[in-house]
Amino acid sequence: LTLNTDGSVHTDIGHAAAGGLIRDHTGRCLLAFAMNLDIFSITRGELRGAVEGLRLAWDVDFRRVRLELDSACVCQLLQSTNS
Repeated sequence: LTLNTDGSVHTDIGHAAAGGLIRDHTGRCLLAFAMNLDIFSITRGELRGAVEGLRLAWDVDFRRVRLELDSACVCQLLQSTNS
């Protein structure tokens, strides 16, 4: 299974959001989520999307999930937390 997440922050209008989806090996969407955030840092928005997506996967008993996201900073944060 693959979890794709993304975060978005529009500081000029004061809006932030995160979302994602979980796909099976054929690319079929199994679950999706979206949420508004009170966060005004893109790194925090990206991280929140990843964390919430992983929580959702865990809640429905998906224990082996590959996380894909487009934030190098969040990838580094998650890898450094693992080690």
